[in-house]
Amino acid sequence: MGVEQELKSANDNEESAQQTYDTLTAETATDVDAAKVRKLKLEGDLADTRKQIDEMTENLGIAQDSHTAIGKYLEEIKPGCDFIQANLELRNSNRAEETTALEKAIELIKGSPAYLKFERDREHAGLGSCKDACAGKEEHVECKACLARVEIAGYCAGHPGTEGC
Repeated sequence: MGVEQELKSANDNEESAQQTYDTLTAETATDVDAAKVRKLKLEGDLADTRKQIDEMTENLGIAQDSHTAIGKYLEEIKPGCDFIQANLELRNSNRAEETTALEKAIELIKGSPAYLKFERDREHAGLGSCKDACAGKEEHVECKACLARVEIAGYCAGHPGTEGC
């Protein structure tokens, strides 16, 4: 093998090596660019995650404060709740007795002469200008016609079964 052939072989080898180097450099540059893009995305994700952690930490603090406040409030009202629970049957029994007593009182009041007079006076006041026509005969045609503000004959035409028609 001669020098020229060795030189040509060396040039071919160098050219081949240069092409391999250029290809690897291009691929490496592409990989580096892709890695930089991926790094930027991951840094963004990391920032978002840190922000979420900060928000969640703040929310946790608020929730813990609320939990503590609710616990204190429950402790404050516990004696009253315990009292109500311990005395609920007695309270229900007393309420039933009070209700019965009030119903009896209503019954007695409604049967009293004063209440009956009040009811009569109220009824008569509700009759207005028909008070005289209806006195003691609220079901008679004279009263019914007066309250309806029609003549007796007209009322009887529409209500033939009324007393006095």
